[in-house]
Amino acid sequence: MGLRTFCWRRPSYAPGKLLLLVGILGICTIALLTQFLLSTPWLGLTFRGDLETGLVVVSEVAPSGPAAGQVEPGDRIQGIRFGNGTYLPLRSALVLPEGAYGLPDRDQFQSFFTDEAELYRGLTAGTVTLELLAGETVALKPSMRPVASVPLPYWIAMLCGLSALLVGVGVWAYRRQSEACRHFAINGAGMFVAACAATPINHRELTLRPQLLESLTHANLFGVTIACFAFVALIWSYPVQLGRAPVAKMLYLAAAMITAVSVLELSPSPLLLFQLPIVLSMLVLFPLFGALQWRRTSAEPADRSALLWLLMVVLITIGTAIVANLMQVALAREVYLSTSGVYALVFCMYVALAFGVVRYRLFNLGQWWFEAMIWALSGMTVLALDALLLTLNAGAGASLGASLLIAGWLYFPLRQYLWRKVNPAAGQAIERHLPELIQTLFSARSAEGLRVSWQRLLTRVFEPLSVRMLDEKCQRATLDREGLVLLSPTIDGRGCLELSHGHKGKRLFTSEDLRLAEALLALTQQAEALQRAEDGRTRELAAREEEKAGLLRDLHDGIGSLATTIAMVADMTLKKSGEPVVREHLESIANLARETLGEVRAIMQALDDDIDWVTLGAQFRVLGRSLAEAGGLDFEMTVALDEETPVPDSVILLNVSRVYKECLTNALKHARASRIRVSLHVAPPGLRLVVVDDGVGMPSSAAAIRVDGTGRGSGNLATRARHLGARLEISSEAGKGTRVEFSLPLAGNDIGTGIARIGEAAGDALAVMPGLPGSNGRGAAA
Repeated sequence: MGLRTFCWRRPSYAPGKLLLLVGILGICTIALLTQFLLSTPWLGLTFRGDLETGLVVVSEVAPSGPAAGQVEPGDRIQGIRFGNGTYLPLRSALVLPEGAYGLPDRDQFQSFFTDEAELYRGLTAGTVTLELLAGETVALKPSMRPVASVPLPYWIAMLCGLSALLVGVGVWAYRRQSEACRHFAINGAGMFVAACAATPINHRELTLRPQLLESLTHANLFGVTIACFAFVALIWSYPVQLGRAPVAKMLYLAAAMITAVSVLELSPSPLLLFQLPIVLSMLVLFPLFGALQWRRTSAEPADRSALLWLLMVVLITIGTAIVANLMQVALAREVYLSTSGVYALVFCMYVALAFGVVRYRLFNLGQWWFEAMIWALSGMTVLALDALLLTLNAGAGASLGASLLIAGWLYFPLRQYLWRKVNPAAGQAIERHLPELIQTLFSARSAEGLRVSWQRLLTRVFEPLSVRMLDEKCQRATLDREGLVLLSPTIDGRGCLELSHGHKGKRLFTSEDLRLAEALLALTQQAEALQRAEDGRTRELAAREEEKAGLLRDLHDGIGSLATTIAMVADMTLKKSGEPVVREHLESIANLARETLGEVRAIMQALDDDIDWVTLGAQFRVLGRSLAEAGGLDFEMTVALDEETPVPDSVILLNVSRVYKECLTNALKHARASRIRVSLHVAPPGLRLVVVDDGVGMPSSAAAIRVDGTGRGSGNLATRARHLGARLEISSEAGKGTRVEFSLPLAGNDIGTGIARIGEAAGDALAVMPGLPGSNGRGAAA
């Protein structure tokens, strides 16, 4: 059999799950320590040390405790006698809130633990007798400590420690690659350890289990030291790395060595061992490294703002705690700020740092970080409510507090998980996101707008805490950083979108998210291709419109100006010439120039104005009536219009107008008719124009020749029809008039066809003019 290699792989958790796990572990730790505190024999008394006399003074008596009615606040206790006959003098050092680290030398440090162990053994042996300074004795039987006897400052200190832990881990959970965030998480963990260790010591009645008391004492030193040294390591690496020296490793090694010195009781002064690392790190190294960072970030205003906030918050809060608590303990004075007050101040520090995340983007985080932390902070709210209820009512409060904890931390997450499993709509199926997809595809007005909408779609579907555009290219959607990041190509394939911490940081990205991203990308890319084609058509249309505008300018500035000049020159020459033949020719030139100018203006108006079918019918009626009245003919016109039929380009309508005018002109000049009847019918699939006169008509052979384009006027009609893709039919018999039917299919006649023939339209406009005398111009058919 071959050897099988087993490799342990570090599990990776989504930030939300990681915070949940850390929160549960923190609460379990607090609950376990509280249980140890409650299992200690209890007399129902609160003691304080008198620093002047060294005696122990009763400061408070619990109404339901064993000493109720027998001991009064203010009584001075000089000793305690146990059931086995052992007597122990009570000194103020035994009830110091700071515990053993409030003592100045090693002998007192060792004696403290010896006396505390004897106190615990005596209290667990049975009835004890308190000897008062006044000579009285009081026999008391210790009982189990109720939850209601735990004061509110105990819960506040524990809550502050848990807050420090969650904030520190919460920052690191979203920036796991950042060294500064790792140090901040270590700082939060150190604060939590210190709070969990110091708070039971501060709120013990007389003693705790000997092994527990000693372990908590050393843990308190380790937690405080590691938290302070982590702050120094943080300022060494944030906002920029100050150097290559392994400062962080040396600091953490120093914290371990200090703890070892404490455990081995090698220090001559426990008080100095506890306070010196705090003062050295927070009042010397932290400001020194902060000053170096200030110089290094002189060219980075944003980094300087974040650095200034960090320095100000930490130095003010920690400096206040050192002056109001540590220095007073070192000087053997009453402290201005209790240990619980110190942790409340630390809590304010973390709140201020969290505010700096939003205001100054500390650790390159933003406001979205708060949205992710709300879920964890709600658990702390339950814990605070639980502490309040337990303080107010022991029995009911404990039950309700446990119910709140179970509901807030276990039931609701479990219910949400099961709901997603049994409810198909809660999954990440693409059908669920069809509304967002449809809105994205149809709301974009251009391909560029669709690219912006693509990023918005990913944000709405996956709810990442941050989205960043990367310069690198990626061919397909992939997962990165063990599921913390989803990389998706942009729809044009030129960049890559980085989505960090999906679903507001509550879980990792999965293969299901990957498949969904690929499906959304494929659909959006197809829409982008269609939109890009539409953008191309829009640009082409705009270019053609610009070309049409240019042609209009050319007609106005070129042919129009030339025709005006010809007319003016002819009129001026006509005034000076006296020969009849010359005058006749000049009059023809002037009239022809004016008619040409009129035709140019008509072409420009037709090209420049957008008309509808009703307007076209009205123009045809006015033109027909005016020409018929000028020739003394009766005119009749019927119009049938479907206004929903798409109107073709103005150039096409201009050519239709030319066909109509030429039909009328031929009837007036050559048919010798008395009446003209016109029919205009517009409806899908096209336009049909019929012009009928009752004139002399033509032989059928001549009509056929003209349909083939061999005549002049009818040849022009055939040419126009061929250019427009229309059908032209001319039917006539001698003595029975002529019927011209022009049919134009509207499908496929767009602006491109018209623009390509603007030049032909301008040239043909001149072709219908009367020719100059003696010229071969294309005039009306003879």
